[in-house]
Amino acid sequence: MWTWDITWLNIYTRRVYFKLYTIIDIYSRKIVGWEFWTEETGELAADLVERATLTENTKGKPLVLH
Repeated sequence: MWTWDITWLNIYTRRVYFKLYTIIDIYSRKIVGWEFWTEETGELAADLVERATLTENTKGKPLVLH
């Protein structure tokens, strides 16, 4: 079971934020994927989940994303 979150990171310039996307395995508390972008979209989140499933060899296995 994985959970994910988007955290806004402020940089030194006013009103400029990066969005830190993280995916964490709930049971092991391992960060299985992370990226940061200047925008927040569903396509970027889907790409991150896809890369994390490939990296962790969970492609095709049951996965709960909470």
